[in-house]
Amino acid sequence: MPKVSIIIPTFNDGKYIGEAIKSILSQTYKDYEIIIIDDGSTDDTREIVEVIKDRRIRYYYFPHRGRPYARNEGLKRVTGKYICFLDSDDIMLPQNLELKVNYAETERLKLIFSDYFRVSSDDMDFTDVTKIKPFLKNIGYTELIEKAAISFVKKGNFYILPKISFLKVAIKNIGINTNTVFIDSNFIFNEAKAHFDEELQFAQDMDMWRQLVLSSYLAEIGYIDMPLAIYRFYNAEWDKSPRKEYYIYVWNRRLVDGLMKYANSIGRKELAESIYEMLWWFFEDRRRRFYFFKKIFYLYPWKLKYWKSFIALLIKILIRNYNHVKSKCSNSNL
Repeated sequence: MPKVSIIIPTFNDGKYIGEAIKSILSQTYKDYEIIIIDDGSTDDTREIVEVIKDRRIRYYYFPHRGRPYARNEGLKRVTGKYICFLDSDDIMLPQNLELKVNYAETERLKLIFSDYFRVSSDDMDFTDVTKIKPFLKNIGYTELIEKAAISFVKKGNFYILPKISFLKVAIKNIGINTNTVFIDSNFIFNEAKAHFDEELQFAQDMDMWRQLVLSSYLAEIGYIDMPLAIYRFYNAEWDKSPRKEYYIYVWNRRLVDGLMKYANSIGRKELAESIYEMLWWFFEDRRRRFYFFKKIFYLYPWKLKYWKSFIALLIKILIRNYNHVKSKCSNSNL
């Protein structure tokens, strides 16, 4: 059996999938299988995959049901000790698997992730990655770790964070990208018993990481402060979804519910502030904010700005409802 199973869900990504597969075949570590789940592509995806001859590639075609379904189908076919994912329009950099297998084996870690390059334009030249800034480093993620974490072990550019330390970082920025995560198979299947929620057509990956990092079986998390993948952010489907806010609401609500049992360890004041910072997501339906205000006031009701924001929200909703009723009454009198 291979050491690593790499799952590639794809849908009409014929333009990119060949490059994605070749980036895996160029890995310095060679003991892996590639599980490609074609979620009903109608372009030339199948033909491109079949041209690439390698016994480690397994291709499966299914009628279109969405990316979470495709990822779950990939999980059903895993035979490796470790699992990682690569979206079919993204790229795995050469040392990705070698470094993660090494750290997972030597440090006995169940979950590892790394930095990555985020490409925001199809015109960007990323053949020379030295011209692109590592995304997490550029936004201060390592500084966040060293400031927010209670404790950690640093070995060169590799961080090992105890669970609570990671959660103190994650309430600010979870940092995990689908293309950089590396998971122990036994952990995901038998301990966390995690899966991609097929009702969440978008943000299902973030919901999966929630299940893993909040699992009672996870004691430590590894982070490699080095970009090991290229993520085409401009091609991200979730950012184009008209139901984006709803999916983010569902994920954030589940995340907050899970974090509540760690509130005293994380810090009630810090967790309340992080939940407050989530509120800006919810503009289409501001009523969604009420759930989070309930948690904020339970954790730390002493901050004046929380009450000001809550009262302002009530007033806006009351005015909107009044105007709506007034408009209906006016129309009925015509």
